[in-house]
Amino acid sequence: MNIDGRFSGDCLRLVEACCAAALSSRKRVRLVLRDVRAIDAEGQDLLCRLAGKGVRLQASGVYLSHLVGKLQRATGSTGPAGGGRQA
Repeated sequence: MNIDGRFSGDCLRLVEACCAAALSSRKRVRLVLRDVRAIDAEGQDLLCRLAGKGVRLQASGVYLSHLVGKLQRATGSTGPAGGGRQA
């Protein structure tokens, strides 16, 4: 699933519902944060919860890669966070 723009507000509920549906079907889920300009505190909390449930996070750019790496360390997830690679 690709995310562009803002990762906040109503978009969070939609992303969480889509990820939950895919995970309940035992599908692997990868959330790609591309060209994301803003992530609010609720968005960071959601990313942390999703990573804890096994959603793989991928980010582009220095800030997003740093943020995803930080969230992965907080949840015990592993894998590279940026550079176009899967996390």
